[in-house]
Amino acid sequence: MSNCKILFSGFRDHSHSKAGGYDWITGYGRDSDVLMLSDMPFGNIPLQKWIVRMPLAFLDIVTRLRRYRYDIVHLIYGDVTMLRFLPYRKSKKHRTVITVHMDMERRKFKKSFISQLRSFDKIIVLSRCQAKELKERYGLDSEFIPHGFDCPKYKNVEVRDERGNRLDEKMVNIVTVGKMYRDYDLYRRVVSAHTGNDNIRFHLVGAPDDVKSECRASGNVYVYGRLGDDEYYSLLSRADYCFLPLMFATANNALLESQYLDLPLILPLIEGVSDYAAPAPMNRFYSTESELNAMINSLGKSVKDGSLAAYASRFSWENIYKRLEATYNSLKYGQ
Repeated sequence: MSNCKILFSGFRDHSHSKAGGYDWITGYGRDSDVLMLSDMPFGNIPLQKWIVRMPLAFLDIVTRLRRYRYDIVHLIYGDVTMLRFLPYRKSKKHRTVITVHMDMERRKFKKSFISQLRSFDKIIVLSRCQAKELKERYGLDSEFIPHGFDCPKYKNVEVRDERGNRLDEKMVNIVTVGKMYRDYDLYRRVVSAHTGNDNIRFHLVGAPDDVKSECRASGNVYVYGRLGDDEYYSLLSRADYCFLPLMFATANNALLESQYLDLPLILPLIEGVSDYAAPAPMNRFYSTESELNAMINSLGKSVKDGSLAAYASRFSWENIYKRLEATYNSLKYGQ
């Protein structure tokens, strides 16, 4: 058992489903405390609003002041919450940990952020390719500890799209979820290429407004508004495949959710995906658009035999907590 006293600092991203989100790390227990954005003045402002920078600044300032009460402070979304241009001060008694989520090459003020990362005692990344990039491009050591996820609990309910249509279980139903790092230009082309295939129906959840607007005109796409957790998980459980046209990947909640619900995925063969996705034939992978279209043309109804759910269990949060405990102990005791 760890004797480390730990402060987790971060936020709950409400765009995630109930079982998703990295804030589940705060269930670690083991003599830990939690400081969240929602604890700050105006801390319930949506993350998409620019004015959220004010409560984010409050959060980071309070975290810096409180860190000296703890052996370790862990910024769970540090690439969002940390004040720009202000590194964390080194201390032999009070260690600092940051988890990096975002694509380093796409972030603003990259040079400053790299400089800030050098001040941390431990950098945690959510994919092996992130660790490789940090080492090869910036000379930074990091540790890959996977994102955790527990099996969703939900009530099976009827789900209808914006026009009141229900999923037709006689069809091959392909669901696509989310916005972050999605290649929706590819998605549009794939939908268009299969307009004449009467056996396939696409289901679109949580996409950008412009994508939803365009897809509403397609007869083979069911577009959904905001779904509650029961509706969302019910839709995933009834679909045949989850198609994620990812351009970049570390941890992906939709991927983890799908596997726990025994829903096979159609995924690009890119770094980051392999850290979480079960290998073929449990999931299906493509390298080119032509491969993807040929794959979709060949799809039949999926067979759900429990193998994906069994594979997903390795990412249970309790397993991740054990990995974290070893890391925290090594920082405190120099193991």
